[in-house]
Amino acid sequence: MKNVLDFEGFLLEKKDSCWDGYTQVGTKKKGGKKVPNCVPDNGINETESDIPQRYKEQGFTEVGVKKRAPKGAKHKWEVLAKKGDKFKVIKGGTRGMEDFSQHEDSKRKKAFWDRMGGKDSAKAKDPFSALYWHKKFGTW
Repeated sequence: MKNVLDFEGFLLEKKDSCWDGYTQVGTKKKGGKKVPNCVPDNGINETESDIPQRYKEQGFTEVGVKKRAPKGAKHKWEVLAKKGDKFKVIKGGTRGMEDFSQHEDSKRKKAFWDRMGGKDSAKAKDPFSALYWHKKFGTW
C-alpha cells in the first residue's frame, strides 16, 4: 500500500477505494462525510528517476502528489507539476487559516470560481496553475 496526503497534508494510508484507472489524492467532503478523492490516472505520477535532482532535494518523489510545505512557509502545501518536459513547484493554501467552514458554503464557492474565471477556465486546466491543483484536490 502507498501513502497519500489528505486535505490538510497529513498522511493517510491508501485503501483500495478507487476504481481501476483512478488514484486517491487525499480526501474530500461529500454529503457531510469524508470520502476518498479519486482522480483519473492520466500520467500525473512520474517515477522518481524522471524527476530532476533539484526537486528531489526539495523532497519531491512524485509528480502530482501534495506534500506539506516546509516549516516557516506562508503556504500549507506544495505539489510538483509537470507539463510536457518541464517541472514546476506549485504552492497552495494559507498557513494559519483554521476555519475551513467557508469551503462548504456553496455561495462562497461559486463566488470563488466566478472570480477565477470558472471551473473550466484555462487556469483551471493548466497544471502550472494553483487553481488546477485546488480543483484536483477538492480544496475549493
